[in-house]
Amino acid sequence: PDLPRWLAQARAFGHESYLMLPIEDLGTAERGIRPIDSAADAAENLRRLRLAMARGAGYVGLVVSSPNPVSQSETILRPLVKEIADRGLALVEINPTRETTQRLTSELGAGYARSADVLDYKLAGESVLGNLDRLADWVADATPGRPPRHAFGVMQPDDEAIDAIVAWRKGLRDRSTISFVPLIG
Repeated sequence: PDLPRWLAQARAFGHESYLMLPIEDLGTAERGIRPIDSAADAAENLRRLRLAMARGAGYVGLVVSSPNPVSQSETILRPLVKEIADRGLALVEINPTRETTQRLTSELGAGYARSADVLDYKLAGESVLGNLDRLADWVADATPGRPPRHAFGVMQPDDEAIDAIVAWRKGLRDRSTISFVPLIG
């Protein structure tokens, strides 16, 4: 409900923000956002995307959680990815199951990243600290002679999750293989 304040606060601290692409979710509709719907026509879905994007400013991309009927359909997804690319935004896909989104972002010129690492406890069912440790261990387990590993995780801006990540970060002094960088970087 206070998205502009969250986005401004993130920018003030040098963080990048992403909006969740509202897709066929009853919870989204309950919050007054018309979700992208596989039953709606392309013009209506574009209108809904633009309304969602107009709720704030300063974000660098959108996040889509897969699988869902929208991300599985090139016909539905193509005009949405084109709009995102035309605005110079990136698309992050969580739990991708097909290559449709990645292929379209490449074809249409949008930045793309994918991850199955959901870090905040509400979505992942584990603690933020445990998920960060698991991700850091995977990155640190490099194979000699190969490029260093990199990975990213996704979390919502929840006070408890943010507090947990700050506390975890303070304990990284003795783990020189880990660094935090913006996803766009």
